Amino acid sequence: MDIGGTLVKIGRVTPGGGIVERRDLSTSPDPERAIAEIAAAVAELRAGENIAVGVGCAGLIDRVNGVVETSPNLAEWEGFPLGPQLSAATKATVHVANDANAFGLAEALFGAGRGHRLMVLLTLGTGIGGCVVEDGLMRDGAHGLAAEPGHMSIMMDGLPCPCGGRGCLERYVGGRAIVERARAGVESGATDGALLRWVGARLSDLTPRDVFEAALEEDEFCHRIFADAGRALGFGLVNLVNLLDPDVVILGGGVALAGDILLGPARRVVHEHSMVARRRMPVVRDSALGESGGLIGASLVAREGGSGSR
Repeated sequence: MDIGGTLVKIGRVTPGGGIVERRDLSTSPDPERAIAEIAAAVAELRAGENIAVGVGCAGLIDRVNGVVETSPNLAEWEGFPLGPQLSAATKATVHVANDANAFGLAEALFGAGRGHRLMVLLTLGTGIGGCVVEDGLMRDGAHGLAAEPGHMSIMMDGLPCPCGGRGCLERYVGGRAIVERARAGVESGATDGALLRWVGARLSDLTPRDVFEAALEEDEFCHRIFADAGRALGFGLVNLVNLLDPDVVILGGGVALAGDILLGPARRVVHEHSMVARRRMPVVRDSALGESGGLIGASLVAREGGSGSR
């Protein structure tokens, strides 16, 4: 299962990465309620079979004990023993990892990272996650907490972030940030174009997809939101490329589906401002597994029991 700030995706996955069956749930802010809902879906999907459960969850994850140490987009889950609670509810062995690490492992083994020595993956969703895979193994730090590019500061005195930092990348590129800026623009009268025609009275239910569709209809304000987000993403990538010298950077998640309106400005910034990229520009490409990557990666976490990292 792939537990994000908005959705819980649950699926039965074959050893080769094929998804046999799937359920999607809204992520409950109450972890106890979420466990009950997830366990009910698992009971339907397992069909009486013995299973192992792999979980990719947003936030800093204690992989050894299966505890959500902190999660800026799931504030009430902080300190929650997700692995033990889910194991008790499903009567199955449960292994828990950071959701983006799981996604990255799947891309490295089955997707756009195959054949590359050092892969960096960013998931652009409600927030921003990341993963570094070198020679087929996750590089997740001394305590399993590494690769959090969404909370890399790109602006010293920038916007405050729920993580406690300021100027974090996801405050400028994540889906929540894009929606916040678009909603503020409508309320202040900065846009009276395609966005209002697109969403009508649904402003409280605005999604990044709505903002993207309005940008395609030549709403200049919405186009500028994505261009600015792309430049911010580019400066985040500059830091990662200069630090790690990857041969491939993979971008996944719903916000990445915006394509060149977002990625064009990002690539230009990397090319112009990265010392390393001016000599060896990494391949920057979309995820090959798309929204299925998190589920497939979680199945690898279950299968390998955490042995896919070091």
